[in-house]
Amino acid sequence: MWKHLTSCQCIYCELRKRSPAEYSRDMPGEIDRWPRLLSNLINLTSTLVILVLKELSQSKFRSRKSKKERDDQPWPLGPQDPLPFGTDSIAGLSLWAAGNWGFEAIMYQLATGLVMFYPPFGKTLLQVEAAGFTVLVSVRQVEYTLRRFNDRKANSTLSSQDAKDFERQIKTILAFYEVLIDCDRQQVSAFFVGHAWITPVFESLANALSTLPPLAWSDQKLVIKLILAHTKAKLNPATRVGRVVFDRRELEKDIPDYDEADSAFNTIINTKKGGCCNIRCTAEVEGYTPSCSQCTLVRYCQKGCQREAWRHPQAPHKHLCAKIHTLKQQLGADTWTYLWHPDYSYENLKGIIDEKSVDNKLLEEIGKELGLVRGLKMFYGFGGNMFRKLFLVVDRGT
Repeated sequence: MWKHLTSCQCIYCELRKRSPAEYSRDMPGEIDRWPRLLSNLINLTSTLVILVLKELSQSKFRSRKSKKERDDQPWPLGPQDPLPFGTDSIAGLSLWAAGNWGFEAIMYQLATGLVMFYPPFGKTLLQVEAAGFTVLVSVRQVEYTLRRFNDRKANSTLSSQDAKDFERQIKTILAFYEVLIDCDRQQVSAFFVGHAWITPVFESLANALSTLPPLAWSDQKLVIKLILAHTKAKLNPATRVGRVVFDRRELEKDIPDYDEADSAFNTIINTKKGGCCNIRCTAEVEGYTPSCSQCTLVRYCQKGCQREAWRHPQAPHKHLCAKIHTLKQQLGADTWTYLWHPDYSYENLKGIIDEKSVDNKLLEEIGKELGLVRGLKMFYGFGGNMFRKLFLVVDRGT
């Protein structure tokens, strides 16, 4: 089914290229049946793929079973499974995402899950050949979703379900942008810098969100401001380099007031998913990274990286490892295992913290130290010098 989804060009799939009005005209009486059936099938298939990927550590594919037939093998066995047709798979997803039938957002949720599980897929999405899916179709979906929301709001026909659909689709696409920024900040900048046609779409979105509850949209407002800063950048005609200007005071208006324990929980979950935590490691790791044998949380791409991180002067893993070990003991082995289940949330953990008198400050400290590692790693990833990159960041807030 997954291969079919990424390649199908059959007659029924033609509906993804048409508007509901066109489909109703050409196939009268079928408007309710086929779109609803196809939408449910696509959403179900995509949701199952997302759930499978969430249960796996980053880039850790399943092992082949020697005694099982090809169709009975576990999924995924390698990069060819989530991307059965390479870059052509993205073209298939782009066609599904370009319609207005109700399954467009799940395509970007699916792409986000694929990038989080297998970061090289993010690099593929940031190639010029994938710009249609990554930028053009996603921005058009934001524009369509926003226009429908504003029209129904103006006509006083906006239902609670319409509001939920708007929130789901907009947050899904902005989350997709965020995960790509984590994957390759420089290339994401190249996709948005100087593209003035995107500016009015996100300015309209910012205006619409200004009328909605601020706490529910604080993260998204920040992403929108970052995108607008890039699209408004002026390109030097000779060098094609853009100058991106950030006003820190303006950005800080939308920095959310985080629950530190909740933030720490999410940082721990993301750390477990993979990626080398040696601050100075700039290698592009495509495979599975083993975890520290003592804390079983922090991962390194090789023994050398683990040894270097153990006594790092700014963020030594030696001290962090002991704190994580203490937290594991307080939570208990069963709870520690449950943390990695895709449906487990901070709300579940809060009850355990109260029940077992877990040190909440310890959880927050671990989250902050893991966040420090991520921040320092990003700094070293830029070579310690932002001015070598594609764009220049000017902070007018100091």
